[in-house]
Amino acid sequence: MGAILSELKTRVSVKTDTSQIDKTINSLDKDIFAPAISILKNIKSTIENDVPDALADRVAERIRSYQEQFIWMNGTVDTTQMVSTIFVEPSAQGEVDVGATALSEDGFPYPIVIELGSVKYEGKPFAEPSLNYIQKDIQKIGWEVVRSKLG
Repeated sequence: MGAILSELKTRVSVKTDTSQIDKTINSLDKDIFAPAISILKNIKSTIENDVPDALADRVAERIRSYQEQFIWMNGTVDTTQMVSTIFVEPSAQGEVDVGATALSEDGFPYPIVIELGSVKYEGKPFAEPSLNYIQKDIQKIGWEVVRSKLG
């Protein structure tokens, strides 16, 4: 596998905000609500440590799926070769890159040709449309990941 092309790379980055949990913890009487505070601290820890990677990965996989669908629907060149060039790679805590690599196994730059076009082929963009489609899924995916991590 080659490096994901910068022109076709999307970085999914998840940052969590647990400030409301902190406000709730700070507003509770430490003696009376000690069990509740402990539960809230566990929830906060899970949200900060487990959710970003899982959510970034799920969103990136969905983007990849949409890119593959657009390639199959709009492909003007050998789409079998093209689909095999879409990858999802973790890049940092809570960050995942999704996109196409420069060359397929046979050495032809399918991603660039399909996305931008060439002398012989009309461009059929797949990167931007996949981002438009993912917008409708993000909240649902987010709640699914949070629920799965919190049990």
